[in-house]
Amino acid sequence: MTRDLHHKKYEISQMSLTELRYVFEWARSEGWNPCMGDVEAIYAMDSDGFYVCKDQGRIVGSISAVIYDRAYAFIGLLIVDQAYRGGMMLRELLEAVCSRIRSKGIQSAGCDGVLENVRKYERLGFELAYMQARFVYVVHGTETICSECSLVQQADYEEVQSFVRQYEPELRKGMVRRWHEDAGAKGYMVHDGNGEIIGYGAVRKACEGYRVGPLYAVDNVAAKKLLMSLISLVPKNERVQIDVPEVNSDGIEMVKQMGMQKKWQLGRMYYGMWPQVDVNGIFGVWSAEVG
Repeated sequence: MTRDLHHKKYEISQMSLTELRYVFEWARSEGWNPCMGDVEAIYAMDSDGFYVCKDQGRIVGSISAVIYDRAYAFIGLLIVDQAYRGGMMLRELLEAVCSRIRSKGIQSAGCDGVLENVRKYERLGFELAYMQARFVYVVHGTETICSECSLVQQADYEEVQSFVRQYEPELRKGMVRRWHEDAGAKGYMVHDGNGEIIGYGAVRKACEGYRVGPLYAVDNVAAKKLLMSLISLVPKNERVQIDVPEVNSDGIEMVKQMGMQKKWQLGRMYYGMWPQVDVNGIFGVWSAEVG
């Protein structure tokens, strides 16, 4: 007798750190190419914001709604087991995190939806803000570090944290430190002639190749210096991927001029108020999982 997966209620509970590691492995098998070192860093952001859906004790779905500070949350890690797709699980997972968001008084929530799910999110009240494109670059081995870029050290965390605030919906306290110390990212920053920071970027190991994120800069000149410096840290013939908002025309032009290949798109969507961020300074999204 076939179970009715379209009308079944599932057990949805908060995710443990061990379960988050499992979900990252699951995301890897789905072709998401996550960075396994990110697990501890993003769990520390908001450990209550991760959920699993179980059927008879087996994880068959996952989702997260990570609150940055007080007014913004990002929904990610939405995965449903192949056998359970097309039923009620997707809606139940989204309703679970939306309930948490409302109970916390969150004014705005973002998510990145694959094209086939954009309409589903719209029916739940999300609005499409813009598209993001994933680009991939194969390292030649001749890339060099720009002399104006300096490696981010522990003493720089506070300065970098202050700089990235203009590109984020809300301050993520301690995120720069976690990114470098927990996720294992290597970062560069660049300053202008007056010693003011005008760009920051980081790169870390993914399941396949490397991922750049974030890449924030006041213009495409600073962004390219940072990107080339970050790529210089990656071994020859490895692949580097970066997610660029398509509304940042300078960012799209930059990666195309470097010969990067566009692989796929995601839709950045918002529920509630749209956050006020300088999207023209976002040359690389911080994280596919937590925005």
